[in-house]
Amino acid sequence: MRQVNPGAVRDSERELLRQKNAADFHDELGHRLTKISLFLALAEQESTPSEIGKTYLKKIKAQAEGLSSGMRDLIWTLDPQQDNFLQTLIRLRDFGDKLFEHSPIHFQLEGKLTDLEKVQLKPDDRKNLLLLFKEAMHNCLKYAQADQAQLIIRQEGTRYSLEFRDNGQGIDAQNKGQGYGLKNMETRAKKLGSQLIITSAIGKGTSIRLDHIG
Repeated sequence: MRQVNPGAVRDSERELLRQKNAADFHDELGHRLTKISLFLALAEQESTPSEIGKTYLKKIKAQAEGLSSGMRDLIWTLDPQQDNFLQTLIRLRDFGDKLFEHSPIHFQLEGKLTDLEKVQLKPDDRKNLLLLFKEAMHNCLKYAQADQAQLIIRQEGTRYSLEFRDNGQGIDAQNKGQGYGLKNMETRAKKLGSQLIITSAIGKGTSIRLDHIG
């Protein structure tokens, strides 16, 4: 008679629960955010608010869009089907494509993706990796004045490094932590147990590299 491993059964049950929770959360969030967007659109069309009122409507809309983006990331983190490094890179690539789509910045993902689906990442590690490089991309769009940006994956033995690099104006070393969220990136790198290396100079672009992933 074949024996059943209780630990494997529990792991399978947890995976199914995570998948169900992610799907349920996605449906509920999507339903409510759609209503918020609809009500905002109606308010903009039907009323004649003051300038202050218009400002508040814009702020509500921006907060709703930010909530939607953040919740999508959280739901993605919960989904066990996304537990590998390849899916994380695909999500970052898609985010970069959309972020830079209407900007002067040409963005691309570089490096070999072979076997990355075999590299499993914990949900918290995926979240920190995703948010760290999303912040780097946002910084590039807001501050860099670049026209080229790359997300580069490299294999280093059994582990990997991931680098976001642009050819923009660079970061002033004396004001390195101001406005760029670099402290947040360093905190996330520590949570990942990885080393964050930031290289930048005025007029020579910026490189944000995370070593020892996986």
